[in-house]
Amino acid sequence: MKRRGIRWTAEENQLLDKLRKENRSIEEIAAQLGRTGSSVESRIHWLALTPEQKVRRNLHIQDYRERQKYRGPTQQANRAEATTKPCPLVLAERDYRLSLAPRDLTAALMGDPAIGRSALDRR
Repeated sequence: MKRRGIRWTAEENQLLDKLRKENRSIEEIAAQLGRTGSSVESRIHWLALTPEQKVRRNLHIQDYRERQKYRGPTQQANRAEATTKPCPLVLAERDYRLSLAPRDLTAALMGDPAIGRSALDRR
Protein backbone atom coordinates (compact mmCIF):
# COMPACT_ATOMS: atom_id res chain seq x y z
CA MET A 1 0.00 0.00 0.00
CA LYS A 2 1.40 3.36 -1.06
CA ARG A 3 1.24 6.26 1.38
CA ARG A 4 0.52 9.19 -0.94
CA GLY A 5 0.16 12.49 0.87
CA ILE A 6 1.05 11.12 4.32
CA ARG A 7 3.77 13.04 6.16
CA TRP A 8 7.11 11.46 6.96
CA THR A 9 7.60 10.46 10.58
CA ALA A 10 10.82 10.71 12.59
CA GLU A 11 11.03 6.89 12.62
CA GLU A 12 10.79 6.77 8.83
CA ASN A 13 13.51 9.39 8.55
CA GLN A 14 15.77 7.34 10.83
CA LEU A 15 15.06 4.15 8.88
CA LEU A 16 15.72 5.99 5.62
CA ASP A 17 19.06 7.22 6.95
CA LYS A 18 19.98 3.74 8.18
CA LEU A 19 19.10 2.10 4.84
CA ARG A 20 21.04 4.75 2.90
CA LYS A 21 24.13 4.04 5.05
CA GLU A 22 23.71 0.35 4.16
CA ASN A 23 23.86 1.40 0.46
CA ARG A 24 20.41 0.05 -0.32
CA SER A 25 18.85 1.04 -3.62
CA ILE A 26 16.02 3.56 -3.84
CA GLU A 27 13.62 0.79 -4.91
CA GLU A 28 14.51 -1.36 -1.89
CA ILE A 29 14.08 1.58 0.48
CA ALA A 30 10.78 2.53 -1.13
CA ALA A 31 9.45 -1.01 -0.82
CA GLN A 32 10.46 -1.24 2.83
CA LEU A 33 8.92 2.14 3.70
CA GLY A 34 5.80 1.60 1.58
CA ARG A 35 6.53 4.75 -0.43
CA THR A 36 7.26 5.48 -4.07
CA GLY A 37 10.79 5.80 -5.38
CA SER A 38 10.27 9.45 -6.23
CA SER A 39 8.99 10.11 -2.72
CA VAL A 40 12.13 8.56 -1.24
CA GLU A 41 14.37 10.57 -3.59
CA SER A 42 12.56 13.78 -2.68
CA ARG A 43 12.91 13.07 1.02
CA ILE A 44 16.64 12.36 0.66
CA HIS A 45 17.02 15.68 -1.15
CA TRP A 46 14.97 17.50 1.52
CA LEU A 47 17.02 16.05 4.38
CA ALA A 48 20.23 17.15 2.64
CA LEU A 49 19.13 20.81 2.54
CA THR A 50 20.46 23.29 5.06
CA PRO A 51 17.96 25.01 7.37
CA GLU A 52 18.27 28.24 5.35
CA GLN A 53 17.53 26.39 2.12
CA LYS A 54 14.49 24.76 3.71
CA VAL A 55 13.16 28.15 4.84
CA ARG A 56 13.68 29.62 1.35
CA ARG A 57 11.95 26.68 -0.29
CA ASN A 58 8.98 26.84 2.11
CA LEU A 59 8.60 30.57 1.45
CA HIS A 60 8.68 29.93 -2.29
CA ILE A 61 5.99 27.24 -1.97
CA GLN A 62 3.80 29.50 0.20
CA ASP A 63 4.15 32.34 -2.31
CA TYR A 64 3.20 30.02 -5.17
CA ARG A 65 0.13 28.75 -3.31
CA GLU A 66 -0.99 32.30 -2.48
CA ARG A 67 -0.71 33.33 -6.12
CA GLN A 68 -2.75 30.29 -7.16
CA LYS A 69 -5.42 31.01 -4.53
CA TYR A 70 -6.07 34.50 -5.87
CA ARG A 71 -6.16 33.29 -9.42
CA GLY A 72 -9.90 33.19 -9.88
CA PRO A 73 -11.88 31.66 -12.72
CA THR A 74 -11.90 34.99 -14.61
CA GLN A 75 -8.10 35.06 -14.84
CA GLN A 76 -8.03 31.46 -15.99
CA ALA A 77 -10.72 32.20 -18.59
CA ASN A 78 -8.80 35.27 -19.81
CA ARG A 79 -5.66 33.21 -20.18
CA ALA A 80 -7.50 30.55 -22.19
CA GLU A 81 -9.18 33.23 -24.27
CA ALA A 82 -5.84 34.87 -25.06
CA THR A 83 -4.45 31.62 -26.38
CA THR A 84 -7.46 30.75 -28.54
CA LYS A 85 -8.35 34.12 -30.07
CA PRO A 86 -6.02 35.27 -32.83
CA CYS A 87 -5.04 38.90 -33.13
CA PRO A 88 -7.41 40.96 -35.34
CA LEU A 89 -4.46 42.01 -37.52
CA VAL A 90 -3.69 38.38 -38.24
CA LEU A 91 -7.31 37.74 -39.17
CA ALA A 92 -7.30 40.78 -41.47
CA GLU A 93 -4.13 39.54 -43.17
CA ARG A 94 -5.67 36.10 -43.62
CA ASP A 95 -8.82 37.55 -45.14
CA TYR A 96 -6.76 39.71 -47.50
CA ARG A 97 -4.74 36.73 -48.70
CA LEU A 98 -7.86 34.64 -49.21
CA SER A 99 -9.48 37.41 -51.25
CA LEU A 100 -6.61 37.36 -53.78
CA ALA A 101 -6.91 34.92 -56.66
CA PRO A 102 -4.06 32.41 -56.77
CA ARG A 103 -1.61 32.96 -59.62
CA ASP A 104 -1.60 29.34 -60.74
CA LEU A 105 -2.38 25.80 -59.67
CA THR A 106 0.95 25.43 -57.82
CA ALA A 107 0.23 28.54 -55.77
CA ALA A 108 -3.22 27.19 -54.89
CA LEU A 109 -1.95 23.74 -53.90
CA MET A 110 1.37 24.59 -52.29
CA GLY A 111 0.48 27.86 -50.66
CA ASP A 112 2.91 30.08 -52.52
CA PRO A 113 3.14 33.62 -51.16
CA ALA A 114 0.46 36.07 -52.20
CA ILE A 115 1.16 38.62 -54.92
CA GLY A 116 3.59 41.19 -53.61
CA ARG A 117 4.65 39.00 -50.67
CA SER A 118 7.31 36.89 -52.37
CA ALA A 119 10.98 37.77 -52.07
CA LEU A 120 11.16 37.44 -55.85
CA ASP A 121 8.43 40.08 -56.28
CA ARG A 122 10.34 42.54 -54.09
CA ARG A 123 13.44 42.69 -56.30
